[in-house]
Amino acid sequence: MIEKDAKRAIALGYFDGVHCGHQALMRLAVQRAQENGAVSSVFTFDVHPDTVITGQPVPLITSEARRRDEIRELGGVDQVSCRHINDEMRNMDWRRFVDDVLVGQFHACWIITGENNRFGYRGQGTPERLREECVRLGIGCDIVESVKIDNIVVSSTYIRQQIAAGNLERAA
Repeated sequence: MIEKDAKRAIALGYFDGVHCGHQALMRLAVQRAQENGAVSSVFTFDVHPDTVITGQPVPLITSEARRRDEIRELGGVDQVSCRHINDEMRNMDWRRFVDDVLVGQFHACWIITGENNRFGYRGQGTPERLREECVRLGIGCDIVESVKIDNIVVSSTYIRQQIAAGNLERAA
């Protein structure tokens, strides 16, 4: 049983498809947790944020139920924290999200995210801003470069595009 107030090394993202780029973030969360006597964790949302923001459903690679299992199996993290995106969360300032949610509620001692991740109201939370806020808060931060295969950035968006185009071999 994981203590509610345990400090956490948190990989931040949506993690649809749990591809090799996602796994790189989660491996680093596991490593940082071990180095800091913390719980390795993923913080994600129940629906794709773009679905809530645009009102248009984003076709998913993996179902919500399966996604949690894949995160645990392929990422090797101790805990998956999945939050619902309501109006308060959608309109939350990025700094408040980091300070109040990740650090305040989830006791982050280290935050890991991808170089292209955006979060908070209107995506104003950037990896650079996250790094600065983590320094201010006295916690660790890693910004992970995008993983490329054959000079193509591996992303859930790219995989969805390949699936939609019937290029299942390119999507794998």
